[in-house]
Amino acid sequence: MLSSSLRINYILLFSLFGHTACLMRGNETNKLALLQFKSLISEDPFGALEFLERHHSLLRVACGHLQPEAWESHRSRSAIFQARSLKVIQLAHNHLVREIPSELGTIAKLEVLSIRNNYLTGEIPSSIGNLSSLHTLSAAINHLHGSIPGSLGQLKKIRVLEIAAINLSSTIPPSMLNLSTLTVITLTSNHGTHGRLPTDLFTTLPNLQDIGLDANLISGSIPVSISNASNLLRFRAAWNKLSGTVPSLAKLSKLRSLLIFKSYLGTGADNDLDFLSSLGEIPPILGKLQALNVLSLCANNFSGPIPPEIFYLSSLSIFFALSRNSSVGFLPAEVGKLKNLGALDVSENMLSNDIPGTVGACISLEQLHMAGNNFQGPIPSTLISLKSLQWLDLSRNNLSGEIPRFLEGRDMLQLLNLSYNNFEGMVPSDRVFNNASAAFVTGNDKLCGGDVFSFGILLLELFTGKRPTDEMFNESLNLQNFVKKALPGQMGEIIDPMPLEEDEYIDLTMKGNDQDRTNNRKSRVKECLASVFHVGVACSNEQPKERMSIADAVAELSSIRNKLVE
Repeated sequence: MLSSSLRINYILLFSLFGHTACLMRGNETNKLALLQFKSLISEDPFGALEFLERHHSLLRVACGHLQPEAWESHRSRSAIFQARSLKVIQLAHNHLVREIPSELGTIAKLEVLSIRNNYLTGEIPSSIGNLSSLHTLSAAINHLHGSIPGSLGQLKKIRVLEIAAINLSSTIPPSMLNLSTLTVITLTSNHGTHGRLPTDLFTTLPNLQDIGLDANLISGSIPVSISNASNLLRFRAAWNKLSGTVPSLAKLSKLRSLLIFKSYLGTGADNDLDFLSSLGEIPPILGKLQALNVLSLCANNFSGPIPPEIFYLSSLSIFFALSRNSSVGFLPAEVGKLKNLGALDVSENMLSNDIPGTVGACISLEQLHMAGNNFQGPIPSTLISLKSLQWLDLSRNNLSGEIPRFLEGRDMLQLLNLSYNNFEGMVPSDRVFNNASAAFVTGNDKLCGGDVFSFGILLLELFTGKRPTDEMFNESLNLQNFVKKALPGQMGEIIDPMPLEEDEYIDLTMKGNDQDRTNNRKSRVKECLASVFHVGVACSNEQPKERMSIADAVAELSSIRNKLVE
């Protein structure tokens, strides 16, 4: 095997047998060409080349190796391009380099060309437009540049066009509107594709099912013609410069995914979200959208209230995100109809009033993000029903009352953020937050012991390498007691070994007087670690009134730091 050979994950060069004498002669040429290409394979661990011996019209090599000239040399080009009756070329997920050969445009019967995920450079050759039988073109994830060739408009049978993540810097050519057979077009992450979407885009391409335009510089409004795109399953246009209002989507009964976040959509008017009403309405004939499971409208300029009709879409099961807009009013009680929803994000808006108790009916919720609004009142007791909840962020609101006891012992909870509200009373014992990897209650001035308690637990976690949820802890032994019993004489049994390992490393690299200094430093490190443990225990005392103040804790840790760097 050549050391410079290129690993091939998948190669498929496919041609059907002919049925006439003329085609039989063509197949003989095809056979010789493919066998010549076979000679360039230096390894075939799955025995695919043996299959080639029996079926001369099919070359299939999985996880093989090509010699370096397999794509670039005249010999390999002859091997490929003499196979005139090839129908499929699959060279995806390899390490092919240099430019796409223009000779590809001479394989007249080619139906599938997949060269995605390589290191190809240069521009897409205009000769690709000569492949009149082509129905799938995938050239995504390469180092290509330039513009989208207008000649692609000649591909009258094309159904799938994937030219994403290749740094194209052009507008969508008008000729592409001739491709009425297109069902999938993906131009995502080109970063340079710009201009406005053609107003008749969805009229001239009536069979579109999936259109991906994410991460480009496309501007202007979403064409009104989208309102009639009855076959559309997915519309992805996030991270662009789209603006204006979103047209009615009421007729898109097959729509499953709508991702239009991080743009400039919306006008600041109260009717910005009216198109959501059209999603949830039940027209006499069309019925409501039953397929939509992902809806993300984040980071736009949407204003006005959230239409309650949107929550009648029981199909929303993955996530509904409206964060970082200017939505006002209250969260409709109809939110409780989304019983299958996995994540709800309405953070960073101007929503007010109480959090509706009906949120507790969203029993599949794993993430609930409501931070940065003007919600008020207590945390609804109905949230006790959210057994699968992993993230709960209610920070930066005007919520009040006591922290509910039902948050105690939540096995699934990973993050709990109640910071910057008006909660009052005592922070419950550490059992409340035992199962959360991060719990925040900062900025609740009427809350007793909250900040310093969380800080103390964090210190103990950092220096023991243990969490309050570890199996060794139970009702009779928690993290604080575990540390307290070990101080001062048995500190070596509870400390995370990492600090000691670092000191042992120092011992191995120093001799003589340096060794004495190292021993002194180790002693000082252990003394400082003991002091840190004392601070952690004092801050997380079960009795709020007996906890160390946050000011004293900071002062003590500052003193420990100074001693450590002496």
